[in-house]
Amino acid sequence: MEASAVAASKKRRRVGTSKVDIDDVKRDEDLWFHDGSIVIVAGDTAFRVYQGLLMKQSEIFRDLFSMPQPVVVETMDGCPVVKVSDSPKDMKYLLEAIHSLGFFDPKKTLKFVAISALIRLGHKYAIEHLVDQALSLLKTEYPTSLTSWLVRWHKDYACKEDMDPIEVVYLARLTQTSSLLPTALYRCCQLESRLVEGTHRPDGTHVQLTADDLKRCMAGKTILVQEQVRVMLGCFDWEVSSTCNTKPRCRRSFLQAIAHVRNFPDIMAEFDPFREMDSADWFDKFGGLCDDCCNMFDGRVREARNDVWSNLPAYMDVEVEGWPT
Repeated sequence: MEASAVAASKKRRRVGTSKVDIDDVKRDEDLWFHDGSIVIVAGDTAFRVYQGLLMKQSEIFRDLFSMPQPVVVETMDGCPVVKVSDSPKDMKYLLEAIHSLGFFDPKKTLKFVAISALIRLGHKYAIEHLVDQALSLLKTEYPTSLTSWLVRWHKDYACKEDMDPIEVVYLARLTQTSSLLPTALYRCCQLESRLVEGTHRPDGTHVQLTADDLKRCMAGKTILVQEQVRVMLGCFDWEVSSTCNTKPRCRRSFLQAIAHVRNFPDIMAEFDPFREMDSADWFDKFGGLCDDCCNMFDGRVREARNDVWSNLPAYMDVEVEGWPT
């Protein structure tokens, strides 16, 4: 049986086929149920699973399995075989999510490659609840809250380097999830040559930004470096707190910090106005600040960041309903 036989409709996706010889495939050790009723072959890997469960979860599988069968049906261990064009790893994530009740256990950390596969294949096979669950995990990594963003991207957060922003933009466009776009495009703006070159999934699939999104990032880079300069200069204003009791020392620390920034123009030329700017980190090397001046500086940073965050969708040229302002 070939999966491409399913006709596309307004809600259906074309599934695609694989031409791998059935004699060359290997059984997946984790997803080979001896009482399974259907064999899904992806690449060189076969999965023996439950046809009824797949039909209940996916209208695409339901339509596929309901089609009249040819006289001669390809089988494996007595089960009909369905060949798909998806990569073995992607299909395994999908089938595991369907067959395992604990797949989305909040105590476990789901890898980004799994989240991406579930969104792409869940969309392809019209399994909306899997798409929704995977998107909810992605939204925690690319949130609409500045506080959540700072926790994840400016602390020692284990998953952050694994969350490829180019792939996130692709997933956001695929599922029309606009809330992911401001932060995903923002992260893309911080890429160098890979912004144009694109990225590769584990199966080798090449993913690039569309021409329109690439234009957004090129324009966004200019805006972000301007905002970086504005934030830095505004926060390092040499004026001390009105309640400061050590004005000479604190003013000297401010002036030395400003001089330090000017001597390292790369700090000003970053595309990251949300970079770490803790008062203790910046001023301790220059004699420190009193508590009142520290609070004043940290308040400047918060205000500047909030202003940039509220305008981030506009800077990235996307519309997001309900973005915090």
